[in-house]
Amino acid sequence: MAAGATLDQARAARRAALDRLSADRGGTLRVNGIGLARTKDGGWALKVNLEAAAPAGTALPEEISGVPVRYEVVGRVRARTARRPI
Repeated sequence: MAAGATLDQARAARRAALDRLSADRGGTLRVNGIGLARTKDGGWALKVNLEAAAPAGTALPEEISGVPVRYEVVGRVRARTARRPI
């Protein structure tokens, strides 16, 4: 995996990743969110949250615009219900 990118590079790559990964892709990839995360070398990477693991044979990019990409399956994201005070 590539070394971490600068914050500006990661921000620009995030915009590109939104277009690239949020496209339908045949309905096989469910992206819940794309954010930024620190790398071990102190740089920045893209963090892509997925609803489910990508189907076998689906090629996910390891880099977008020279910025490393990390994937994590986080499950379905939904709004929490409001809690009433006791």
